[in-house]
Amino acid sequence: MTTFFGKLFVMFNLAASLIMATAAFGVWMNSIDWSNTPASGTTPAGKLTLKIAEIEDLKKSLGVAEPAYVQAQEDLSKAEDLRKDERLWYDAELKLPTADAKEPLREVRMDKGLPVLDAKKRPTLEPAQDGAGKELQPLPYYLADLARKRTRHAEVQKELKRYADEDTRLTNELVGDPERGTRGLRRWLVEERMKRLGILDELGITEGLRINTRVESELSLKRLESIDERIGQLVRYLKVKHNVDVPAKWR
Repeated sequence: MTTFFGKLFVMFNLAASLIMATAAFGVWMNSIDWSNTPASGTTPAGKLTLKIAEIEDLKKSLGVAEPAYVQAQEDLSKAEDLRKDERLWYDAELKLPTADAKEPLREVRMDKGLPVLDAKKRPTLEPAQDGAGKELQPLPYYLADLARKRTRHAEVQKELKRYADEDTRLTNELVGDPERGTRGLRRWLVEERMKRLGILDELGITEGLRINTRVESELSLKRLESIDERIGQLVRYLKVKHNVDVPAKWR
């Protein structure tokens, strides 16, 4: 029994050895050459040789790119330093105007769709204009102007209301107020005109009567004169014929 197990383990050891040998041979056949052995025939160069060549190429490229990189770093540093001053300038230009700002707003001068730059490579600014061609003022200026106009508008509204009330009062005085039962100046004028026409009519009638009375008075006077003349004749007749002295005046 012991001999059987011994033989079994020996066979197992042999099989494992063959498997390991086969794997080792395969690894050896397909192994990577990490040495710096140059290429020879069909044998490729070692990995170290390729890496050395790649490093040499990178050194050559670095020799070309490094000056540009250094120059770019210097330009970036200068740009960052310039950016500090530029930021202060832009912050001063972009800050909101205060309530007491009096200077008009400015805008970037454009030429063919591009901003015009000054000697410091900053946008050239010029006074901004509104739709009417006037200088554009800061927002607080328009807010203050709007407040003034609103105050003036309220004053004008009160004044218009006062004029409207006065107009209503004068209209009521002119045409009358049915609610209060007043007649109004027009009605007074119509009534006075009617009275005047009535007076004129009465004056016409009175004048006619006065003329008739005058005519009748003149006729009566003429009649009296005729009577006086006739009485005078009778007095003279009695004096002559009958020697009767009669007074000449009877009235």
